[in-house]
Amino acid sequence: LGPNAIYKNMADVLCKDVHKCSAVKHLIMCLHFYNTVSDFMDDGDHDDDDNLLLEYFKQYTAADLLNDYEHILSAHLGLNVSASQRDLNFVDIHRQIGKYLKCNDVTQCKAFLSNRRRRTPPQTQSPQQQQQQAPKNGTLSFYVDILNSIHVLFAHSEQIGYRVDHATHHANFIDFVLKKREKLKTLALAPLTTHVNDAYFTSSSSSSSSTLTFESGPRYAMWEWYKDNNDADELNAGYRYRDWYIDAKYATLKEECLQNKIAAVSAEEYARVTVKASQYLQHSEKVKSMRCDDSNLMQMHYDDGVQTGDAITLAHIVALLLFVDCGAQIAVPFCRALRRSKDGDESDEALKARVSECRTWYRLLRETVELF
Repeated sequence: LGPNAIYKNMADVLCKDVHKCSAVKHLIMCLHFYNTVSDFMDDGDHDDDDNLLLEYFKQYTAADLLNDYEHILSAHLGLNVSASQRDLNFVDIHRQIGKYLKCNDVTQCKAFLSNRRRRTPPQTQSPQQQQQQAPKNGTLSFYVDILNSIHVLFAHSEQIGYRVDHATHHANFIDFVLKKREKLKTLALAPLTTHVNDAYFTSSSSSSSSTLTFESGPRYAMWEWYKDNNDADELNAGYRYRDWYIDAKYATLKEECLQNKIAAVSAEEYARVTVKASQYLQHSEKVKSMRCDDSNLMQMHYDDGVQTGDAITLAHIVALLLFVDCGAQIAVPFCRALRRSKDGDESDEALKARVSECRTWYRLLRETVELF
């Protein structure tokens, strides 16, 4: 570990009080400033030096922002903190931020609407036109994106049904979430709160009842070890390892993301996510310290492009950010594509052909979760 990582680990251990936490104070000041200037920002029409937000981040850098945010998630909301204390910490941070942001109505919140904006390409646009697009200012987009995410997490998680508020923490969580979604549905905001897990549910009904069935589809293989392996597949009963191997259809992750027929993303959004991933890779102590889990590497046979001790790559972070940033519009159809069609009559080959549209993205997500 470098000196910055050692200092950060010590700070995570020693910092116990969210009211005294310097990282919380830094984020509150940053969000308050962003909230103040956001109405006057113009993404790209002015020179970088003229933009107040970029000026601000010359003093409070991307590294400061990411590491303060990670400190809060680790020291105050992490798994090393008891569940009851995590709830209390979250409520305290929510209230501290609320004093300055004064953003109580999620339906009017610009940060929320921007955070859940449409990220898929217009259907009238050709792949060539998409390729020509580029973000007006990638660095500014990074700051806006992550500040919107932090704002939504701490200001609106309860309002959109992602957390149970402190006053009703004994409520049934599922009922709580469904009631929140129903309220937003009446306000035409339901598509903005779609959860990726929704893609795995199939509804079936009879004369007396209706049920939801959870199905994630087969466990596909994108690594050479599986390609011609005739051994029985332990995770796909009744199949051999080779049966669910998927060949590559597109040469690169970018080409696949822009041109696939399942869950395409616009060239502008892909460029934005790449800049964001680069910032994480350059400035986040936590991301920079991530190394391949050697035991999983050997057991899973994912060693085509990842070796023992390798650091996480830009492509892995891009794949993950595409999934979490573009949930309702990109991740949901992607997840649905991994399952058989609703009628249940789809052949294995037809299912594999569809999955090949997102093969590289799927492979990188699996490696990110299971190796890093």
